Amino acid sequence: MKERSGIKNRAMKAAAGFLRLTNGFPFRQLYGGAGQILAFHRVVPEFSGERIWSNSYLEVTTGYLETVIQYYRSHGFDFLSMDDLINGGFERKKKFVVFTFDDGFRDNLTQALPVLEKHGVPMTIYITTDFPDKKTILWWNVVEDVILANAHLSFEWFGERMEFPCSSPAEKNETFGMIHSLIQEGNELTLKERAMKFCSTFNTDPFASIRELAMDWDEVREMSRNKLVTIGAHSISHPVLSQLSAENSFDEMNRSKLRIEQETGKRVDHFAYPFGGMTEATGREYELAEKCGFRTAVTLVSASVKKDHSNKLFELPRIAVGMSMKKETFELMRFGVIQMMRKRATPV
Repeated sequence: MKERSGIKNRAMKAAAGFLRLTNGFPFRQLYGGAGQILAFHRVVPEFSGERIWSNSYLEVTTGYLETVIQYYRSHGFDFLSMDDLINGGFERKKKFVVFTFDDGFRDNLTQALPVLEKHGVPMTIYITTDFPDKKTILWWNVVEDVILANAHLSFEWFGERMEFPCSSPAEKNETFGMIHSLIQEGNELTLKERAMKFCSTFNTDPFASIRELAMDWDEVREMSRNKLVTIGAHSISHPVLSQLSAENSFDEMNRSKLRIEQETGKRVDHFAYPFGGMTEATGREYELAEKCGFRTAVTLVSASVKKDHSNKLFELPRIAVGMSMKKETFELMRFGVIQMMRKRATPV
C-alpha cells in the first residue's frame, strides 16, 4: 500500500512539474475554469492522539488551512465571498477562490476564523440547523471512540453476532468502514434509530459529541456579525434530499433558511446540498432551491467554476478539501487535470 502511494505521489509531482513548464496547456484552457469553490468541514489544531483516517480525512489543521490560503495567494487568485461571486465575480479577469465550510462546527469559529481574519479571507458557513439545536447524533464519532478504546468488538446487531478485530490501525480503519456501513446503509429501523441502538449497545451518550463540537445559536450569531462571514443554509437534518418527496425536500431547505434568518436577523441567500453528489442533488433540488428564494446553491461535484455557471447558480460545483491533498493535488486542480479526470470517470 505504501509503495503504491509512493508511486502515485511521484507521478503527481512529475505531472505537476511538467504542467508548470507548459502553464497547464492544454488542460487549463479546457478544464481550469474561472475559479474554484472549496469545501471544508472541521478545522482542528495540529493532530494529537490516535485517530481513524476514515473519520478524519475531511478535517484539516489550522496550519494546513493557512498553507492552502498561501497557495492560492501565491498564484494570484482573488478571494471572494459567495455574495462577491454573484455580484460581478464571474466577470473578473483574475481567477477566484471561495472558501466554504459545511455543517456548523464550533472549530470554524475558534480555529478557522482567526486564520482567515489574519489573511483577510472571507468565508461562507452553511449551517445544518440541527447542529446549533443540538439534535444531531454524530454517530460516526461514537463509532470511532468505541473502536479506539477496544482491541476487539463483539456485539449483537438485529439478531446477528458481530465480531470485529481492531488491534492495529489498519484493522481499526477497516472496522470503522464496516460498522459505518451497518448504520448508514442498514434496512432495519431508521438511520437515527440504528445510530441510537449502537450508542445504547456501548452505553454512550448519543448527543455528547454534538454538544461539544457544534456551535450554538449565540456563536452562529457572533459569526454572522463578522464582516468576513456569510451564513448560508445546509438543511435542517442533513438528509439526502433526492431521497425525500419534493414536499419534504423543500421543507428541509426552506425551514432551514427561515430558521437561520430568524436567529440571525439577516437574509440567507446561499444553500449547500447535503452530501451534494450528482445523485444526492438533482435537477429537482436545483428547482426547489430557487423556489425557496436562495440566490445560489452549491454541490459537492468536484469541478472548477466556469463563466457559464453564472447561468447555473443552483448547481455550482465545489471541491472538498482534506489533509491527504498535497501541493501537487492543488497544482493539478489549478490546471484542471483533476477535474478532467473526474469528469471522464463520472457519468454526467
